[in-house]
Amino acid sequence: MGQGETWEPVAEYLNGTSLTLDKKLLKGGEGLGVRVMVTDGFQTDEAASTEKPMFAIFLPLVATLLLLPPFVAPTHGAPPDDIDAPLTLNTFRDIARAQMPCVVNITIDVVEEAKQEAPLFRFYRRVPNHPEQHRQGMGSGLIIDSDGTIVTNHHVVAGADSIEVTLTDGTVFDASLLASDSLLDIALLKVAAEHPLQAGQLGDSAGIEIGDWVLAIGSPYGLSHSVSAGIVSALGRDINTGVFDSYIQTDAAINRGNSGGPLFDVQGRVIGINTAIISSSGGSNGIGFAIPINRIKDILQELREKGKIIRGWAGLTLRDLEREDLKERNLDSRQGAMVTEVWKHSPAADAGLLKSDIVISFDGKDVHNTKQLLFAISRAKIGATLSISVLREGETAPRKMTIVILERPGEIAITARSGRPESILRPEGLGITLEPISGELRKRYEIGGDSGFVITEIEKESTAADAGLKTGDLIIEVNRKRIETAAELLSALQDSKRLLLLVKRKGESLFVSLKGKL
Repeated sequence: MGQGETWEPVAEYLNGTSLTLDKKLLKGGEGLGVRVMVTDGFQTDEAASTEKPMFAIFLPLVATLLLLPPFVAPTHGAPPDDIDAPLTLNTFRDIARAQMPCVVNITIDVVEEAKQEAPLFRFYRRVPNHPEQHRQGMGSGLIIDSDGTIVTNHHVVAGADSIEVTLTDGTVFDASLLASDSLLDIALLKVAAEHPLQAGQLGDSAGIEIGDWVLAIGSPYGLSHSVSAGIVSALGRDINTGVFDSYIQTDAAINRGNSGGPLFDVQGRVIGINTAIISSSGGSNGIGFAIPINRIKDILQELREKGKIIRGWAGLTLRDLEREDLKERNLDSRQGAMVTEVWKHSPAADAGLLKSDIVISFDGKDVHNTKQLLFAISRAKIGATLSISVLREGETAPRKMTIVILERPGEIAITARSGRPESILRPEGLGITLEPISGELRKRYEIGGDSGFVITEIEKESTAADAGLKTGDLIIEVNRKRIETAAELLSALQDSKRLLLLVKRKGESLFVSLKGKL
């Protein structure tokens, strides 16, 4: 929702738009047709039955609302001076006015190689030869420190050659990328401001509840610092974008360009970072998703100090329990995570875990599903010895053991539903993204029937690029050993100081040598 989207004027969609809504009220055969017209900001209603002046309909309602006592907003985790803050007719206006300066508009520029035409054809058409072309993207961000530190989404700034940040007063800064994490979809930027900037107050997403009012501020379709309001419509939502899905769902209008912008509660505290929408048209359908702010607060210091998130690793492939599992194992609940693979020489293998074990507790806490367990492992302290309990096939009592958590070998995005650990691999130090071969990749890169891992992204001036590797290359062997699984690939890439890759490129096999241990 940020990178690679060209800004286009959308003002024409905001005037003269009409929406017709017909409802058949099957009481005595009566029907009511309502037509809502939005023209230059004015709304008119036309009823199919009796006509009444607008003020005659709404004046009693407004008078009643004004006479009601102010509603006291929920105070989950609120600071002491905010506990009795009432929700009034001016609450949203006051939050927007106070918090607008901490929200920024982000514009990125991506330099890409232009497609080259044959010299004769170019001369004939009188087309100049441009060796590169520029593509712009947009998004939003939140100032989290007065020194100019900004949080946004990874996908907003990924691949950017330059980043510009615009404040609400129109001030423009060049921003540098401090750190980025694709699994959590979070990035940190820094601007060099001459004076302290207003930072947003980070709230407590653990205290929010379904039905709480929220405000979103961002730059939908490049319309800087736009405000929308709604409620929290669901919590812990999994939309299958990654292993760590646990989003806040809201019906506040969120569109392309809102990515990376804040979601506020009615005390003006940030409780989430807007990230995704579900839409058939590309516009808001009232289903938007935000990363809970507590997950971001948990990794901010690590991102600042180390430039990345160091995650724990156990060497397990997992999946959620299914109905058939309950029947076969005579279980009463789907709580737990089924082990489908134990990686060789991994912490799980050393602990004695086996395929088909069902993990029911980890570090003294019950395991509800695969994603919860994977997240808990990822945030465990490296080197820590933790307890783990499993139900083993043929046994009735839980088996308890200990496991030593190690650092995750490279950046691995796991698809929890399928239980495959090799969805996306980014081995540290190479500058490439690898994906297991699939039908779609075979077609895209004209790959035959070989198995292996395809290079789908490659960084400029990286070790892999210097060695001559290209996107679409299929890695079949590493140091003369056939690669079948992600575990084998990562192990081979890390264990050697010099790598010899057997690569297949458009039907031709070639060896590529890389120097340096990862």
